[in-house]
Amino acid sequence: MFVEIEVAEDITTEKSSILKAEIDERIPANTSVEYNSQPLITNSESGCLKESSDHPVLPTLRKDLFKERVDRKVEFPEISLGKDNLQQVAQDLERFDNEFKPQGNFSSELRITKQAPEIFLGSQEKQVDNQIEEITPAKEKFTSWEKVSDPKVLKNTSVVNSTVRNHKANYRLSVFNPINTPDININTDDGIWYLGLDIGSTGISAVLLNRTTTEMYPIYWSSEEAINSNYSGNSFRLPAEVYIPKGAIEKPRGYENSSPPEQLQNIFSAQLKPYLQVAIPYENQQQKWEPFLEINDYSTVPLIWVVRSLSKLLLTLKSDSTSTTPGLMACAVGIKQQRFHQIINNIAGVICNCPANGPEQYRFNLREALITGEIVQHPQQVFFIEDVIANLLITLNNPPEQSVKLNAPNTHHSDNHPLEGNTLIINIGAKNTEMGLTDVPDNLLELNHDNFILHGFAYAGQGIEQDIISQLLLPEKWREPRQTNIEGINNSSSDPFHWKPSIPGLEKVCWNTLRLAELKLPQPGELDIPERIQLQRRLESSLLGKALLDAAVALKLILQHQESFVLELADQCWKLQRRDLESQIFVPFIRRLNRELNKVLVTGGIPTEAINQAILTGGVASITSVAKWLRQKLPNAKIIQNSYLGDDGSPKCSYTAYGLALLPFYPQVLDIPRQQYTDYFLFTEMLRLLPDNRSVSFSEIIQLLESRGINTRICQKRLLAFLEGEVPAGLLPSKPDYNWLAPISQENSFYKQLANTSLFTKQGCLYFPNSQQIKSLLTYLGVIQTSNQQSLEEPYTVNFPLGIAV
Repeated sequence: MFVEIEVAEDITTEKSSILKAEIDERIPANTSVEYNSQPLITNSESGCLKESSDHPVLPTLRKDLFKERVDRKVEFPEISLGKDNLQQVAQDLERFDNEFKPQGNFSSELRITKQAPEIFLGSQEKQVDNQIEEITPAKEKFTSWEKVSDPKVLKNTSVVNSTVRNHKANYRLSVFNPINTPDININTDDGIWYLGLDIGSTGISAVLLNRTTTEMYPIYWSSEEAINSNYSGNSFRLPAEVYIPKGAIEKPRGYENSSPPEQLQNIFSAQLKPYLQVAIPYENQQQKWEPFLEINDYSTVPLIWVVRSLSKLLLTLKSDSTSTTPGLMACAVGIKQQRFHQIINNIAGVICNCPANGPEQYRFNLREALITGEIVQHPQQVFFIEDVIANLLITLNNPPEQSVKLNAPNTHHSDNHPLEGNTLIINIGAKNTEMGLTDVPDNLLELNHDNFILHGFAYAGQGIEQDIISQLLLPEKWREPRQTNIEGINNSSSDPFHWKPSIPGLEKVCWNTLRLAELKLPQPGELDIPERIQLQRRLESSLLGKALLDAAVALKLILQHQESFVLELADQCWKLQRRDLESQIFVPFIRRLNRELNKVLVTGGIPTEAINQAILTGGVASITSVAKWLRQKLPNAKIIQNSYLGDDGSPKCSYTAYGLALLPFYPQVLDIPRQQYTDYFLFTEMLRLLPDNRSVSFSEIIQLLESRGINTRICQKRLLAFLEGEVPAGLLPSKPDYNWLAPISQENSFYKQLANTSLFTKQGCLYFPNSQQIKSLLTYLGVIQTSNQQSLEEPYTVNFPLGIAV
């Protein structure tokens, strides 16, 4: 359902002045913008502004947020698996290691199939462009998208030119046909099916597409007993958080010589998505998995546990007996259960969301989870597009000469909003905010990936909740010791926003046990990634900390609907006003949004008045102040916002999942060079082709790679970046991601060697390889190869067959 947002006429003068004076920071003509946050990565060829980010969903896993449903339209829904099901996750995962050992014998020699973002080379970029222009590329083998007028002639045929390559022959740029590719068996008798899979920070949503009939079906999860009941009572979001195995938890303080209470043993859990971009898991010589993550003050788990936990969750799509929750079954609206099982076992491709300029290790780990969970047969069946591009696709009218049918209530897709011209997309979720800017052409077939300016930053819903804690709940200004009776306390069960912590016995807990004063706290609206990781880790380490996170979620919602609220928690009490939330939390957040949007507009060279429409998505985008700010910021734009909740007050199937499933209709928006040539593949090929004990020039490297059949024209900047000292993302955790690692993994020998020793010594235009470092790197890559299910020896290929005769 789309809602056009208009500014309410009854906005008070005070609030309007706050928005106008403190929030709207438009860019005057000929005014430069100060870039004072994370460095941006610019693709000079496409004009794309990119930065690592994460797709979030409004946090939906906080349990018992509102115990009584008085007003379903404003109630924050509870979406969670049952306690027994979640505990089953931990038991299953403890046995998981032996169930999914890599199959087959892998050679330690490898070619890796991953590609990282275009790399910004700073002051060297101009020199890089000059070097590239001087090189004569090999014959172009770009993937072409041929228009076929009659789909009925396409039985078992590809839409694009398909070159099936012998795995031992020279590499060729080819396209992937899941019907004809070896080792992939797709039965097309019931159509060609794709799965749009939105992996969010707090929940997973999925949509099936029948490419043959152009029909879409949202997937929901239900208990086995209720699977045949009306789908409106089931969940369209699968929680993406699992309990940590008890064996990975050290005894908390005070319980060194005894067992902690059962309620304390069962509180430790972890969201999965944030850890997928830390690094690549591998098994060391002692058959121990690396790296280890420090989830909270008492829990460390190997990264492979995160990947396998996700694969176990995805097994619920197949109602597999080895999934984390055998009693939980998936089905699709409008499809009978038996047919759904046949379809989900015969998927031609899975389209996943990724953040703007998402790191390669995120893609690698997600592919690994899909392969291990047997959702796909081959990694080439997994495609990635950015969240904001998916959000745009579902907002467009039907694809050219196509009519997409959505078998779902409260459908997202609508023909009431034809898009044209400059379009802004903003997705604000749980972990990250993402922005995209594009000029929508009249002919949608001309819309391609290079048309988008993409940008993301690591502040969204969770950051707001952390700031509520650090700015409103921690300071003594709003806090006082709890008393028996407090004037104005809203503890009546008739209050639609009545909230109490779901954890019993907290009234006996002392506030000071949180020890938050020991931490360096993040500033409101600022990224401050190390500080936010440390704060979240501390809050996740105790019952009181978890209750405080739940309280922050509640306050974020409640104070948008009433002027004040009295909160009691542990031995403390707070009486908070709406104006406090707005001035201390929302105003810094809107200022951050404004600065980041200015960067995108400056990069695109587009004034605010030239934006025709803005698409606002994500659960946190429902904050009223965001829509008001955007209306003032973009005076001529139509604001399109999808409803996060359904008519029954529970979250609908995600907006992003629908857009992902539409990719086969718009294949040109796929980042084909990155899908096809990954950084890991290019990096390893380059290392293996380097001559021994002599220097090489960039042009010689290009010629060597072209002799292997690689089209270097689309990857020259990445190759030159490797020669200049860059290492593909994920082989070495980034500086912010180091904060997730346990101390033992921060001393990882591979990581330390990569960080401290350069690969090449540059002498003019020549590069002299460090043979010892290259040998160590190839050994490291070989360990990664043998530790994981994916083959790293070939570039990926792309194709979306139209279908079969019907």
